[in-house]
Amino acid sequence: MSSTNLSEQYSSFVTQTGKGQEFHFAANLSGIHNEDGTVEFNDSGLVIITFNSIEDFAKHYILGEKTAHLESYYVADRQDDGSLTFLGATYNDADLAIESDGDNIFTKPVTVLS
Repeated sequence: MSSTNLSEQYSSFVTQTGKGQEFHFAANLSGIHNEDGTVEFNDSGLVIITFNSIEDFAKHYILGEKTAHLESYYVADRQDDGSLTFLGATYNDADLAIESDGDNIFTKPVTVLS
């Protein structure tokens, strides 16, 4: 795909994805442009990626540019009794977002430049 087409896709996505709006790239790739301007992107339910802005998100996913963002990884399930069953390696509570609602436990966000 030409850089002109990518630039057009970038501009179109940024202008058409307003705050509070959800978007989908595929059945398992979805996100929301939050009211505070950040973007939360769910990659197949395995990684939650947070970008500072819709522009940063579009630069990363549409233009393929490296952008700083936060990543949280799905690593455990919360059982009915409150215990955790890890999917692979075990983690210390300090590394987990265990205070979050729901049964899926993610790591605390880490900053990534990719």
